[in-house]
Amino acid sequence: MRWRTPRPTDERNLPQAARHVLLSGVLRGDPEAGLDGGRVKMFSRSVPGALLVGVLVGLLPVRSVEGFGTSDGRTPTPTAKAVRDEVAATSEGPARAPAAMSDEEAQSIVRALGAMRSKGGHTPEPGQLVLTLEESIQLTLQKNPNIQIAQLTRDGRRPEVARAETLFHPVAGGTLAGSRTGEKDVGFKKDDELIDGQRVADEGARKPTAFISQTVPTGATLLVSGDMRRRETVGSDIGNVDTNYSVSVVQPLLRGGRIYVATRAIRDAEYDLRMEEARLRAEILAATARTKAAYYNVLLAERVADMTGQAAAQHAAPLDASRGLCRPGVVPDRDVRGARIIQADDEARLATAKGDLELAENALTDCLGVRIGTPVVLRDDRIDFEPVSLDLDRWLAAAVERRPEIVAAKEALEKSTLHVRVAENTILPQLNLVAAYGKGETGTTLGNALNFQGDVWTTGLVFSVPIGNGAARTTLAQAKIEHDRVEQELAQTERGVELQVRATMIKLRTDLERIRARAAEMEQSKGKLEQAEARFARGSGSSLDVTGARDKLLAAKTDLLKSVVDYDVGLAELEAVLGGPI
Repeated sequence: MRWRTPRPTDERNLPQAARHVLLSGVLRGDPEAGLDGGRVKMFSRSVPGALLVGVLVGLLPVRSVEGFGTSDGRTPTPTAKAVRDEVAATSEGPARAPAAMSDEEAQSIVRALGAMRSKGGHTPEPGQLVLTLEESIQLTLQKNPNIQIAQLTRDGRRPEVARAETLFHPVAGGTLAGSRTGEKDVGFKKDDELIDGQRVADEGARKPTAFISQTVPTGATLLVSGDMRRRETVGSDIGNVDTNYSVSVVQPLLRGGRIYVATRAIRDAEYDLRMEEARLRAEILAATARTKAAYYNVLLAERVADMTGQAAAQHAAPLDASRGLCRPGVVPDRDVRGARIIQADDEARLATAKGDLELAENALTDCLGVRIGTPVVLRDDRIDFEPVSLDLDRWLAAAVERRPEIVAAKEALEKSTLHVRVAENTILPQLNLVAAYGKGETGTTLGNALNFQGDVWTTGLVFSVPIGNGAARTTLAQAKIEHDRVEQELAQTERGVELQVRATMIKLRTDLERIRARAAEMEQSKGKLEQAEARFARGSGSSLDVTGARDKLLAAKTDLLKSVVDYDVGLAELEAVLGGPI
């Protein structure tokens, strides 16, 4: 294919490489690359070299990355050799865990994150919510709807404990009774006719009684009572007064005669309360992790939006300069279209970054429990990176001990165990010990009746056996089935927690590997940008090369930030998975 050399006096007929050299010289302010008299001189030195470089680059064969075939300039396609090598490596045995990140690597990443920090903070405006991370967590604990629902549910269980405890509160009472009876003489027979006896006397009685009853945790019932009865005969001036008091106890020895049976209602209420408290702790841990993740995501979105805006401004500066320095009609239409495409891409990326920022702020306000859409300003504008050592055994032990879901499941298991024991007690026969002691007196006056000279005591056993007792045995069978079900739920909960711990550890390990790779990629992108800028300064490169290098560096920085934020989110999730601090 022949190349026809264009006339050096018409820039529109120059090849692409020569036009880029022209534009680079104009933007550098090279006096020999002016638009008037120096233009021909600049062409005479730069055009032949640029043409030669372009032809040689076009004739070079495309080399694939080692182990990969290249189908395009973006995604490497694995070759057969790469697949065979990976299968062979996999068949040799499980891959070893990656080495821990060194302090030098961590400090290098921290310095890179500090270099990407926003130059100036946001000035709070009236109506904006200014928060640090700790303040965000405190606000979440106060206003998050899920936490408030869990708190109200927990608070609703507390009165049930107090209500169950009223079973052992003493009960006081009294009665007042009155009666009247009449007596007749014995009837007689007269002239073969039965004559009824005559009514000779009426007797009236009034009896007030006071008592106090107390149920004790052994299942026994204690009763203390006292009464006074006054009897009077109508038409007689003499009446009798009977007074007495007594103490009686009924103690079950078999059925119902155990402390755990008598206190079942209280213990059930306490179990329910502790389970709700565990659920509240679980909700607090989850809400705290979600708040940290939302806070980090807002920081990430703000940083990406700032870097995207700065990159768009850097791209716009040379393009605007080229438009201002080149006369109308000098820059070809293809270059104009390329500049417009770059500007459109910048605008699209900036719009996407702003949309992501708004979505992240909405998610944060949802976690905080404030009105969704409330403007938020973050005081902590630094993205931290502090790698932790991976200790699976210690994390599993801590999760089993502290995880609220496991605590709640263990409380439910203890509650079902209590129900089984109570149900086993209900199939026993009834055997009650009954004992009573009292003193009394009878006198014609109240004073004489209060001497309590007489006493009486009784004791005995009451025994009964239900015939069949099918209902109690059915209840026992149901309680055992429920206990087995709760045991399986506890085992499943523990397995689920272990899976979460392992998955979180894998995520953290993967994030560390990704951070290390992204940091290396960012350093490579910096070197390529420096090379592109150097070539641009020498006149052997174009502004589009610089723009492409800057885009790749921006993508590398964004990927590094996302990887670090993913790692920080993983640490927050790990605290929720472990049920407390790492």
